[in-house]
Amino acid sequence: MELHQAQTIIGNFLSSPDRHEDCLNLDEYLGALTAALSCPEYFRDGELAMVVLGEEYRDDHPWFEDEQVYSARIICENELNEALALDRFDLHQRYPHQVTDQKPSVQFSRWCHGYLLGYLLTEEVWQEAFEFLDTEGLGDTQENHQGLLTLLAAMADWQVALADAKDPQKLANGFGEALDAIIDGVKITYQLAALLEENRLRSEQERMSAIRLTPKIGRNDACPCGSGKKYKKCCLNLAIDNIEP
Repeated sequence: MELHQAQTIIGNFLSSPDRHEDCLNLDEYLGALTAALSCPEYFRDGELAMVVLGEEYRDDHPWFEDEQVYSARIICENELNEALALDRFDLHQRYPHQVTDQKPSVQFSRWCHGYLLGYLLTEEVWQEAFEFLDTEGLGDTQENHQGLLTLLAAMADWQVALADAKDPQKLANGFGEALDAIIDGVKITYQLAALLEENRLRSEQERMSAIRLTPKIGRNDACPCGSGKKYKKCCLNLAIDNIEP
């Protein structure tokens, strides 16, 4: 199954009369999937499905049970993840525009709306990541990320963005540049998430290696810190606190 065929299957499924009115369409799904894949931590398929299916969500939904739909979803996810990982992500092909265009297409607005919905799934993870980056002297990353979200929100509801803009014509004239900025911002977000995930896994591996390499100490043995206390009355509690459940 090729990507175009996979997207057609998902699009037909999501636009079926059987779907609830708050179910996402294909463009919104692709946007939400992009945001979910750009998370520093692995997301559960069911979490994204709750956003996609809305009130229609249930564990035995055809979204999970239909083999053709499931295969199509896997292909879309793998292809999108590969495009992001290999820096081949580009919205121009699916959402082409002319140099003279001064507003987003309906389809692109839906993609941006979907990305924002997907981001809500990952917002708490990102906040923790930004707190960590701030301690590393990289506090500007959150400001840059917020800039991306602001652009996405403008594209998702263009009329509101024009009404709120101090200079609506300037905003309209800058549509093409805004689209390019969104593409770059999505790429940077994915790359940052990949680095954060790599750092988290490395820290976890080092922590587990340290635990394995530390000689076993009896609870009633003298604490190795030299305090003279028994281990159970001294550093054992610190060791327990440092091991995540």
